[in-house]
Amino acid sequence: MDGDGFSFISLTSLGSSVSHRVLSSAEELNELNTALEVPDERLSSFATRLYQLHQHVGVLEAALNSASAISGRLQTTISQSLGSCDVVATVLNKQVMRLQAETLPLLDEVFLVVYSDAVVAFSRLFAFFAKVLSV
Repeated sequence: MDGDGFSFISLTSLGSSVSHRVLSSAEELNELNTALEVPDERLSSFATRLYQLHQHVGVLEAALNSASAISGRLQTTISQSLGSCDVVATVLNKQVMRLQAETLPLLDEVFLVVYSDAVVAFSRLFAFFAKVLSV
């Protein structure tokens, strides 16, 4: 880790931002799904994936907090990955907040598949980073 600790602080701050956004999106999807006469399995499945990403980011934050040392290269890689995830989470959160029962039939299936795959990929990546940090 840097001597000044700046990178560490920015990583945990970025992780918190991602965690908050994906949790907010998952809660919003569940709330919408609960309001529907017939729950939509797509929304339920996507919310579950968002909750999993939220958990993996939390595990990564814990691993960052307990790591005795982090190489500069790993810091950069984690920072770039969290930054990319934050961008995806921001776009996703905005779209989820606009989603309503009336607009659900207009939901773009490609959007849902692409973002769902991205959420799974980030979950796996953050789980891997946490594992590396625990070694």
